[in-house]
Amino acid sequence: MPFLKVMKRILLLSDFLGYGKVACNAMIPILNYNDIETLCLPTSLVSNTLNYGQFNIYNTTSFIEDSLNTYNKLNIKYQCLYSGFLFDKKQFDIIKDIKKRDSDLLYVLDPIMADDHKLYNGVDDAKVDNYKELLKLADIIIPNYTESLLLCGYRANDDVGYDVIADKLKLLAKSFVITSYVENNEHFVIVYDHILDKLDKIAYEYLPYSLAGTGDIFASILISNYLNGYDLYTSSIKTIRSINILIKANMHLKQGKPLAIEQYLDKIF
Repeated sequence: MPFLKVMKRILLLSDFLGYGKVACNAMIPILNYNDIETLCLPTSLVSNTLNYGQFNIYNTTSFIEDSLNTYNKLNIKYQCLYSGFLFDKKQFDIIKDIKKRDSDLLYVLDPIMADDHKLYNGVDDAKVDNYKELLKLADIIIPNYTESLLLCGYRANDDVGYDVIADKLKLLAKSFVITSYVENNEHFVIVYDHILDKLDKIAYEYLPYSLAGTGDIFASILISNYLNGYDLYTSSIKTIRSINILIKANMHLKQGKPLAIEQYLDKIF
């Protein structure tokens, strides 16, 4: 697909941390390494990852609005939009406005709401509904299994087969990559490419080691592969391999500590 091969600039809308390799902090070095120029407008400024128990967070909605107006005046263009953590309803509306102005923009949605059958702190039914509204605008969504349940109208603690989830998501969105489906103690990534109308179930090696930011890293590697011309299935295969290498390289760290990313980039691509 030649159109994809020229996509070399992306706008990231997600949170930015003073301490911790998650969200934009984790994504920027990966995208830049793959020759994808990044524009980053933080949806919030956060002092540190929330697992420390104490943190400070600052809403940046007005900064995003002002910056986008400046980009328009300067004619700064981007071919891909990624949204992760969104702070308030206005930020959801900003994304709708961006897509309204440029319907050809490739929009990748990471609906950050929940994991391990539990909602994140601060996520309520209203925020879930806001993410659902973005589904019809997104070209690719990257939910984990719990988030895919919520998007399909189930509860976070429900247990539903991937085939049922996939059938529902096909009606709600275009392409999707479900990053964490477990069946009979085996772990899978579920990939649906709406262009090919093809559903794939990809097994991966589960590593029982928790690293903050893994989902953000998965998204940035997947986007890097996709923008550099690989189809969604191949991008997913390559991303699974890269994540496996990166986690193994970081397993000597104490769980919860910031990931080491930059020094391993030449090994994961």
